[in-house]
Amino acid sequence: MLKWLKTKIASKAPDATTRVADLAPERMQHSQTVKDQGDEHLKAGRYADAEACYRQVMQSDAQYPRVLVMLGFVLREQGRADEARAVLERAVRNAPEDSDGHYLLGSVLEATGRPDAAIASYKRTLALNPGLIAAQQSLSRLLLGIGQFEQAEASYRREIELTPEHFGPCHMLGVTLTRMGRHAEAIELFKRAISLNPGSGASYSSLAAAYIGLDDSSEENLALA
Repeated sequence: MLKWLKTKIASKAPDATTRVADLAPERMQHSQTVKDQGDEHLKAGRYADAEACYRQVMQSDAQYPRVLVMLGFVLREQGRADEARAVLERAVRNAPEDSDGHYLLGSVLEATGRPDAAIASYKRTLALNPGLIAAQQSLSRLLLGIGQFEQAEASYRREIELTPEHFGPCHMLGVTLTRMGRHAEAIELFKRAISLNPGSGASYSSLAAAYIGLDDSSEENLALA
């Protein structure tokens, strides 16, 4: 999970928002070198070594935003969710416009059973970076999971806009509409999902269930007429 973020974080070039603050040039260069070493460890999956490097940089500047995000990531990957959350909360306070920090914090909040807080983090992520599909996918999944069907519908429709060639958002939007009792619309979504991925057994099953639901709804309407 989050392999894309590991690659993205490790490959980001330093800029004005991620420099080590108020360090002498020699110390700043050293900190950058250590950070780069941490990035290499991170990309190789050596999370403990990456953590050691990032903590060394933080000894020079404990508020270095990009290092805080990367430290939060490696703590998360080591299963230390509470530590990761504390670091990432500090990261987004120090760099509130960093969408990566908000997204990663959302993933930790989700993993530790705090869906409402995670949803807020994902929404903040998307406000900063509307094209971040991973955040959109996470938001859709959580909204559906807690029964916020109307919001989930909007989120899945945004996913379809972002990845029109993928069958997953079409299928899940169909699932959402089915749960809302909108069977006819769901049928069209499942058909679209099947056209994008003819091998999706789940979409065929869901399509059949939607037809049954549509028939049942029609019979109920006739009985009430």
